[in-house]
Amino acid sequence: HYINTNDTILGDGIILITALGGYTFKAYEKYSYGVEGYYSHYKDGHDENGVQKSISMVQFTPYFGFYKAIDINNKNSLNIKFNYEIASDYAKKSYSSFEVSDTYYYRRLFSTLKAYFGEMKTGVKDGGIVVYNSLDLKKDGYSLRVGYYLKNHFIISASYGIDSYREYLKSEDAKNDTALFSLSYRY
Repeated sequence: HYINTNDTILGDGIILITALGGYTFKAYEKYSYGVEGYYSHYKDGHDENGVQKSISMVQFTPYFGFYKAIDINNKNSLNIKFNYEIASDYAKKSYSSFEVSDTYYYRRLFSTLKAYFGEMKTGVKDGGIVVYNSLDLKKDGYSLRVGYYLKNHFIISASYGIDSYREYLKSEDAKNDTALFSLSYRY
């Protein structure tokens, strides 16, 4: 994954993504498990002291998921992840955080509650979909998503999330809110 940005602190970057996992079925239950691995490299980056240098980050994310069909109309999916970052180019040499999400399905309607806690800097989340190419320290966050399957692969949804973090340049805590409305089709 290539990051092309006008950010002057870390600059452009390359993210290598890998994963190894498996799953097991037991009646109407599914257990999934594995580990995701990420290597982030910013050739023209800067550390927390403003020193220009190459910044590399190694991240391991073991995960466990549990899915259960309660009956024909009701299903539930619980996912847990642990993020561990090795930050040899920063003042603090490691960061760790914990994520949990629970999705409840009722017929075509679903809702997802997500939360994360701990510390993450220059990290990767959601299987490589989200990359934090920043020196800001992610601390915790919560979100709620509600959606409806119009057809099997056609989804309408709305979500709202709150994240808290420590800003790199100001060294003070801040929060941001995000609201998202989406219409998606998967094939």
